[in-house]
Amino acid sequence: MKKIITHINNKFLKIDLQFLIKNSFYNISAYIISIACTLAVTYIIANNINEHETGVYRYIFSWYGVLGSLMLSGITSALTISIAKGFNSLKRAFIYKGWFSLIGVFTSLGIGAYYFANGNSELFWGFTILAVSMPILELSGLYTSFLQGREDFKSSSKFLIVNKVASLVCIVFFVFALKLTNSYILLFSNITIIGIIQLLYIYSLHKKLEDTSTQPTIDKELLKNSIHYSLMGIVFALGTQADKLILFQFFGSAALASYWIATTIPTEAQRFISQISNIYLPRFVHTDIGNRAFKKKFTYILLASTFAMTILTAVYYFSAPLIFSYLFPKYMEAISLSRLFFAVVILTPVSIVWYIFLAQEHLGKNYLYHIGDPVIQILLYILFVYTFKLGILGIVIAVLAKNFIVGAIGVYLLLTHKEKLKAV
Repeated sequence: MKKIITHINNKFLKIDLQFLIKNSFYNISAYIISIACTLAVTYIIANNINEHETGVYRYIFSWYGVLGSLMLSGITSALTISIAKGFNSLKRAFIYKGWFSLIGVFTSLGIGAYYFANGNSELFWGFTILAVSMPILELSGLYTSFLQGREDFKSSSKFLIVNKVASLVCIVFFVFALKLTNSYILLFSNITIIGIIQLLYIYSLHKKLEDTSTQPTIDKELLKNSIHYSLMGIVFALGTQADKLILFQFFGSAALASYWIATTIPTEAQRFISQISNIYLPRFVHTDIGNRAFKKKFTYILLASTFAMTILTAVYYFSAPLIFSYLFPKYMEAISLSRLFFAVVILTPVSIVWYIFLAQEHLGKNYLYHIGDPVIQILLYILFVYTFKLGILGIVIAVLAKNFIVGAIGVYLLLTHKEKLKAV
């Protein structure tokens, strides 16, 4: 089998298997643990907390995705690229991130004050907790970008494991030991405490994780690139979280809870598969994507991976009823939505195109993606949810249609790209 895989790779794909296997081992191991912990947390919430509290929790958590985009979110990608180039950028990234985090803090407090003025204490406390917690998580999350830039996937995998295991332990403690199931308690255990644990873990590894980049000079492009990527991310984040916000506002907390349960497994599968892009992001910095041989190899990889994802989707289609009967028996009506949403996994391989443009710092194409993606998504929501009145089904169809359209645009842009690699 090893010889067959090597022969196919040497003839068609020409992937650096040694690099991929070495680093995939850590990432795959970490994500197996991550998925197990995520499913365990989802199982506990789905079976021990009512639909209303679950929906409110996911609604506030969705706002974290939107508000996080205001907190110089693009610095994560900019830092990875900067470290991959050999610059010493970690401390400066912490300073930039810290100041910009204040924007998210005050915005969250403002939203909380709005709900308090309208007599909704539940959402007031939720957004207050979010305001306190976001800077902690945002700052600690920079280490992941730093480690990926150094291609230290072993340490980044350990960091992910600590995060997910801590999340599971916190949920178990609050739900079963303290019998607390309010939405803001879930936020406190899943955001505040997790952020503190991550910072403590980072502090314990401070010497080991010291920035040893080969160029002690300052990356003068770090802030500029971070702002560019962040501006792209603001509209993108709104498009990413729009489905949850729409469901909560127009269909209620119970509908959002059902949608979350239906999409949990497909989303985790998609994240797991997309890790291959994160592994290769530092390598894409130095890749000539205008080369004909690269485009040919990319086409083979795309076809092979899409075929594999199609088989995986078929497997999930038939196994979904059994999975739900064990994990989410209260949400059996969500099986059909989950089956349909899993088709997004088939389109996951094309997302690597946009990672390539990101690594190559093609600002024009990145602006196209980060603005075009959410605009297309929101237009499709209007079409399927408002015009055709398909409700939650319309949300799922819109997500699938958007992924297909954006993926096709990305592949076309890559295959027609002629610019040579810029000197670093």
